Amino acid sequence: MILELLATLLVAPAAGAATLTLPDAPAGPGMVRLELADPEAGDPPGALRLRAVLAGPLEGEGAADLFALNAVLVYPSDRLAYVPGSVRKGDLLERDGKSSLITAGGKSSAGSTRLTIGASRLGAVPGVSAPSGPSVLFTLALQVLKPGDAVLSWEEATFINSQVRPVAAARFLGATLHAPAPSAHEETP
Repeated sequence: MILELLATLLVAPAAGAATLTLPDAPAGPGMVRLELADPEAGDPPGALRLRAVLAGPLEGEGAADLFALNAVLVYPSDRLAYVPGSVRKGDLLERDGKSSLITAGGKSSAGSTRLTIGASRLGAVPGVSAPSGPSVLFTLALQVLKPGDAVLSWEEATFINSQVRPVAAARFLGATLHAPAPSAHEETP
């Protein structure tokens, strides 16, 4: 009884906390899913930090030669806004200690924002293979503009190998973000 209560407290989100609902899709290798992450020191009040996580290993042509990532995250522009400069690289592209870079920028039109996230290894180096377990691709912060549900989906999400060819070994899963109204002590832009 005590263990069940403790597990509920550890798993259940706090009242008024944001949550993510993932689609009903089989979990397994090659899936990229979104998760809520802990905020960073520079994140503005009320912002939510998302983390994109790859469940390894990847299988298929080019899966052992991951050199870059190009993904477009789509979300409603009336509910969420990307916090400029908040994207952080994950551990996947630097698994072997080589450097990488990441950038993000968005464009809003027709009620949606298309946020392009690009990451690449630097220099004349081979790609890396995905580990057998989970690996973080990137994190970024989104400011909640209006409470409610916001559907997050992917366009053109793919890995690229060192030969600059797409690697179609991963499946990027969208999610629905359930954002509460900001508390009285939080300020929104």
